[in-house]
Amino acid sequence: MNVLVYGAPDSAALSLLRAALIPHYAVQPLSASALAGQPWNVNCALLVVPKANDLNSVKAITAIQSYVRDGGAFLGLSTGAVLSKTAASGIEAGLQLYVRPGGYLRFDSEKLRQSVGDTSSVADGVSSQASTVSVEDLAGNVAHSVRLDPLNILDGFSKEEGAETVLRYTSSDSKEGPSSSPAAVALKVGSGRVAVVAPSLEDSTSISSSLFPSQSPPSPSPTSPTSHNSTLPLLLPVLASLGLRVSSSATVSPSKTSARPQPQFLTSHPGRPDIVERIVKALAVAQAEESGASMKQGGNSATPIATLAEQLSVWEDTEDTFHFYPLAGAADAVRAAQGELDANSSVNDSKSVANTSKPSSETSKSSPRHIVLCPSSALPPPELTPHFDLAAFYGALDAAREAVGVTGTATETSEADERQDKPWALGDALLYGEAVTSTQTMLERNPNFHYALPTPLVSLAYAQLSGRGRGGNVWLSPAGCLQFSVLLRVPVKEVQPQKLVFVQYLFALAVAEACEDEGVLGKYGRKVRIKWPNDVYAETGGYTQSGEKEVKKIGGILVNTSFGGADADVIIGSGLNVLNEPPILSLAQLLPSTAANAPTLECTAAAILAHFAPMWDEFVAGRGSFAPFMNRYLARWLHSDQLVTITTVDPPQRARIVGITEQGLLRAMPERTTGSIARGYGARGGFETQFIDLQPDGNSFDIMSGMIKAKR
Repeated sequence: MNVLVYGAPDSAALSLLRAALIPHYAVQPLSASALAGQPWNVNCALLVVPKANDLNSVKAITAIQSYVRDGGAFLGLSTGAVLSKTAASGIEAGLQLYVRPGGYLRFDSEKLRQSVGDTSSVADGVSSQASTVSVEDLAGNVAHSVRLDPLNILDGFSKEEGAETVLRYTSSDSKEGPSSSPAAVALKVGSGRVAVVAPSLEDSTSISSSLFPSQSPPSPSPTSPTSHNSTLPLLLPVLASLGLRVSSSATVSPSKTSARPQPQFLTSHPGRPDIVERIVKALAVAQAEESGASMKQGGNSATPIATLAEQLSVWEDTEDTFHFYPLAGAADAVRAAQGELDANSSVNDSKSVANTSKPSSETSKSSPRHIVLCPSSALPPPELTPHFDLAAFYGALDAAREAVGVTGTATETSEADERQDKPWALGDALLYGEAVTSTQTMLERNPNFHYALPTPLVSLAYAQLSGRGRGGNVWLSPAGCLQFSVLLRVPVKEVQPQKLVFVQYLFALAVAEACEDEGVLGKYGRKVRIKWPNDVYAETGGYTQSGEKEVKKIGGILVNTSFGGADADVIIGSGLNVLNEPPILSLAQLLPSTAANAPTLECTAAAILAHFAPMWDEFVAGRGSFAPFMNRYLARWLHSDQLVTITTVDPPQRARIVGITEQGLLRAMPERTTGSIARGYGARGGFETQFIDLQPDGNSFDIMSGMIKAKR
């Protein structure tokens, strides 16, 4: 579920919340326009608003009030609040929440505080200068030198039944701060929960220190602002008071994944030892053409990878600079990725194949990528890929292909000469890294590199440090999430560009059907459903207040297409929760407690690729027709006979979903209004049903919450 933090994407509050809640929640920024105008409340476990006193948007305030009243959790950071007998009024009333008759939780501005009689005492005798205080939780954990705005005082909570003091000021602050007031309170409001923290726990000069121990900051001096290392334990009981899952200790465990991108290993199926050499040769040729140099050609025979790699220079592309290493130089790649070895330094020993003939100033790039080449189906030592068993993946791929009836593929060709020019199957070429910035971005934003790559290619990572979802959203990757990208290439004469919209539907279908494989969920995979156009949901087993089956998102798909010459390159990005722990729903949680085995990342990835490969082949052979897959897709999606509201007309119009058009839009039919279905005059002179074709409105939270008519 989402924890949404109001403010800029680089805010200190966002960093602090991520340190406390990842991997249990996806912590994302929320803009002012989204707070006021988008249905952010869907799948929102907590809304965080720093300096809630300054909130003045009527639409945003109304949305927050509805969210809390209906059961949401709200956290105000670095803010004051008053439990008042009266509600504020006027255009500058600010955020206030109804607690009970004669009880209003008000986040008043300074001007309002001074004008309201029953709360005027709050500001009496308080200095206008910000101070630093010591704050402790009820367990005795203390943070010193925490900044406090003098107006951030919590008043009126001592006699409120159900109000809980979560943080307090230490007695040493009796002369410099409001020791008699709580530092943080929590209480029930409507069906929801609210917590307010007065001191600035997030105000720190250290942004991400608690996430990665390799970047730990120095300890703060008695007069310096507190760091997240000392304030983070104080935030945990506040979050727990709101019902969120947090660490049981006073510190957050360090991430198991390094903050830096790690090397990626280019590997191949054991039955296709020629693949890596062919990929490296293609890259070397493209690199030589780009630089205007000539390249030694090895004819049709397999050229030794060392010979080809020696001709590869450090390759600088639009987004990244690529450095190549042989498998024997994997240790150098790891050291370079961790910053222990300068990626641009001259490393011309026998272990490195990075050609540093270019000056370092020319090859320097802020985002180096280190790729280890594994020829002849060799695999890296397991200790370099501890979270993904490459041998198990290739074994699972063979089993999954057999299960779906894919036999006689190019992987079974035994003679080297016959293999040399034959295409390989999807999944036979895999680029794996323990941690990367984004598998999708690497392919999308490095056009020279990705156009030079032979296809199909799969890029998979255990952790993404800056994954990307639909509409530019950040796709976070808590432990247990399967994330990968697939690079495909198809001639535009075979599949027209407008037909490529169906690729996202096709891949979603492959994901859903793969979950029924015995190596994944078996019969329990039927709980996995498709949400148009590119999300994967699962039935939780519970029911909503309206009596419908409860579903939650467990995955998403992002497709990017680009065109070069006669071909279209299709990059499919997929993220699927496989082994995540609650409260994030995952495939493993769909199994009963008596199940013998949980799904694995390796088997799940193999099953998805094995299901998608024949679908893609049939799709291309059918020149982009989705008709052969329509019945299977509709059997898996969530929207049969679903009512939606068309919000772009006045008044809004209700319509019922009936299917998908040949253009990939959602087809709906106006709901009955006078006992008969709305009809319009057809082109052939008779009355025909008037369909409405819909497309998503770009909403990044709930794709079905608002739809618009497609332009004709």
